[in-house]
Amino acid sequence: MLTNYGIILASGSGTRYSSDIPKQFVKIAGKTVLEHTIDIFEKNERIDNIILVITPEYRHFAEEIILKNKFKKIIKILNGGNTRKESSYIGISSIVEKEANVIIHDCARPFLSQ
Repeated sequence: MLTNYGIILASGSGTRYSSDIPKQFVKIAGKTVLEHTIDIFEKNERIDNIILVITPEYRHFAEEIILKNKFKKIIKILNGGNTRKESSYIGISSIVEKEANVIIHDCARPFLSQ
């Protein structure tokens, strides 16, 4: 059976959002957008592993969120690229299996269903 990976792209700068911090770190209903998004993947029984592609300048915030929430499926935290395409490539390239199922999701859109 193939491993199912969820790659969460959280390396956007949110320039159109015009805030001091990227929108993935803005709180909605008591949790950051990043927490909401990871939580959905964490609770999905079909997702085996999560790869988080993050803005390097905010990596420590992401690590704190992961520790605080005790997320267990995150196997890698990678520095994102300059574009969504580059960040997607970074995430996919980090998978060592020759074959796997991969879903890529934009962190800034946290309200998805199982």
